[in-house]
Amino acid sequence: MGQSGYPNPSSSRSLFLKGIVWLACGSFLFSGCATTLPKHPGRDPFEKMNRSFHRMNHKLDQTFMAPVAEAYADNIPKPVQHGVTNFFNNLREPYTIANQILQLKLKYAVHDTGRFVINSTVGIGGILDVAVAAGLKRHKEDLGQTLGVWGFGEGPYLVLLVMGPTTLRDLPDRILGAFSSLRPITNPFFAYVDNDVVKIPVLAVGMIGKRAELIGTIKSVDEDAIDRYVFVREAYRDTRRFEIYDGNPPIEPILDDEIFDDEDEEYEE
Repeated sequence: MGQSGYPNPSSSRSLFLKGIVWLACGSFLFSGCATTLPKHPGRDPFEKMNRSFHRMNHKLDQTFMAPVAEAYADNIPKPVQHGVTNFFNNLREPYTIANQILQLKLKYAVHDTGRFVINSTVGIGGILDVAVAAGLKRHKEDLGQTLGVWGFGEGPYLVLLVMGPTTLRDLPDRILGAFSSLRPITNPFFAYVDNDVVKIPVLAVGMIGKRAELIGTIKSVDEDAIDRYVFVREAYRDTRRFEIYDGNPPIEPILDDEIFDDEDEEYEE
């Protein structure tokens, strides 16, 4: 950060170059794995490892995050909670806009640029979502959705320790959010705030607020799901498919090649 308070140009160029390198590595990984992905992406080739990480993540969540999130939900006024959610949603808008451009959804990109400008100014840095009152509802796009739009298959389902569920297609997006040097690509907050004393508490509040929004959903899954791992896996995959097709996914055939392949294997035996 320069003395004037603006980002150092050389630092910005360095971040940009690092981002390009990581994206290039991700693309190389993708192209190398494309020919070795399972024939049926719905299968779960890493299920044993995934289940182990799923159990560990759930235990960590119930031990640490859930109590904090419940205290936050019970004691922080609802308007403040909404303001926190709006603030972090607004920070993500530039990343959504960038992916809309990559997907050639230019109308949506213009739409969400207007949202970002209005909420960042009139909405006091995004704390108030005044754009929605003007008919500019929020969209959410990321690199995984962009890859899906351009025809990349989802690949194997993966559960990452602490980070949770993902797929091979969504992994590059997770990499962008996991490494501090790449986070400015997905969140402009990191480009302008270079002080850990400020960053860490702000990020912690964002994580707690997001977890608080899911209290009811997670409790419901814990109480009702016969197999929690399978429920979360299928919910994640269905949600991502829904997002990639902007809420209108094509209807999948009831019978697919996997059924017939299994029958052929039985006959061959």
